[in-house]
Amino acid sequence: MAASNCSPVSFPRLPPTHQHPMWQAWDLAAEMCLLQLPGLLADPTAEFVPSSFFSEQLTAFELWLAHGSSDKKPPEQLPIVLQVLLSQVHRLRALVLLGRFLDMGSWAVDLALSVGIFPYVLKLLQTTSSDLRTTLVFIWAKILALDRSCQADLVKDNGHVYFLKYLDSPEPGIDNHNRAQAAFVLAVVCDQHAKGQALCAAANLLQVLLKWLRLLLPALTASSGNLLLVRWLCICLGNLCDNQPEMAAAAVRDGAADLLAGLLQAQLPELRAAAVFGLGSLIHSLPRQRGAG
Repeated sequence: MAASNCSPVSFPRLPPTHQHPMWQAWDLAAEMCLLQLPGLLADPTAEFVPSSFFSEQLTAFELWLAHGSSDKKPPEQLPIVLQVLLSQVHRLRALVLLGRFLDMGSWAVDLALSVGIFPYVLKLLQTTSSDLRTTLVFIWAKILALDRSCQADLVKDNGHVYFLKYLDSPEPGIDNHNRAQAAFVLAVVCDQHAKGQALCAAANLLQVLLKWLRLLLPALTASSGNLLLVRWLCICLGNLCDNQPEMAAAAVRDGAADLLAGLLQAQLPELRAAAVFGLGSLIHSLPRQRGAG
């Protein structure tokens, strides 16, 4: 448009984009497709060769990940990576690369949110592909660790069920460190969020938490994955029952208090703190008896 002496106007004002280097990559991709037209028209049996534009952009993003940092220019390919997330051909590779990017720090998560990652990863929760689950859970853990306000949009479309199923999945390929990430997401969903607590309770989160605590506590070892999972199970249990008298009473009836009390003598201070938090939430939230002060 700028070449035709047209000046696009928007409100709020957007920075000039007509000289963005991505246009050169797009022009090359379009030209490579158009160059095939003469051969396709001349030979009806000729096959069209799909554009390698998106694959090349993922490769460029992968190279940036190998050398980039918060002190360097942000990757130009990030918006393209988000678009590719919805493509079945490149989706897994794009998701893995995005996970590597978010793992670079909170600045990377903030940048990804600013360019619009949220609706893409929210839509991916509707997929049933098992090869995406571990990376997707990791990405959501990174997002919620930075921005807890996403909890409302997550439960609006029943996204919490995805993480509940992952946490309780019997598949041997899911280790306890990955399950801990799912427990963290569910803990954030329930954190001072009444709707999240109600939906998770309706999805039987309490029974899943108690099941895994009973499974892990008798044979608790120094494995970092086991300890991390137990810690977030305790915190998630506390958040689920916080200021919810009926849920707290149900948890106590099912033996949650005894399980948490058994961790008060744990050697790891973070584990003891998580048990104290969960036990404190139960005691604080139990229904008050009439006449009690």
